Amino acid sequence: MNTLARLGALAGTAALTLGLAGPALADTFTYYDKAGDVWADTCTYPADDPMADGECTDARDSTIAEGDVIAASIQHNARKIVLRVRYRELTRDTDFHVFLGDIRTNEHLHRGVAVGYDSEEGVSFADLFRMSDGNDVRCSLGRTVDFTNNLIEVRIPRGCLSSPRWIQAGMGHLRFSETEGTAEDGTSTVTEATYFDDALSGYYSTTKMSPKLFRN
Repeated sequence: MNTLARLGALAGTAALTLGLAGPALADTFTYYDKAGDVWADTCTYPADDPMADGECTDARDSTIAEGDVIAASIQHNARKIVLRVRYRELTRDTDFHVFLGDIRTNEHLHRGVAVGYDSEEGVSFADLFRMSDGNDVRCSLGRTVDFTNNLIEVRIPRGCLSSPRWIQAGMGHLRFSETEGTAEDGTSTVTEATYFDDALSGYYSTTKMSPKLFRN
């Protein structure tokens, strides 16, 4: 969880629709993220020596559609906070997905939320944790991982955040993969890749948050 906590999240400007906006009584922020802004961090190294220095690259890859955020919304109503992200593609059998949220409140609580899907195990999970140390916070989270509509949503009861008057939040999506290959000299290789898309901006690393969203 410490890794997830450090990877946090981000923000931008507002809009509405796309099926992302919540009920009229909720304070809602919606952001449309441009396509083709996934960051790819890859390293290739000999399969028999994973501790060796690998050949690594770190760059934006506009060809990646899997896990590429195109719209995101944050909703704060009388009962819960809802974080929702829609993607260009979200595939059930692709690697390991983790949706990340970063939430701050008027009471100075700083919490992270992670919703993940492990394709090998075929299961999803949802965790709320303290951003300061990564320790879990007990909470009955609701979650939806919808591969048909390319959507991930997490629902956080306000009581899990001490029933805040207002919240700010940011979001991002993380994906891991590992593939085997062969180098030109015939050596077996392993390529590990981490892909990240900030849901609320076009940048890889930022601490900018959404506007304050008040309960209604």
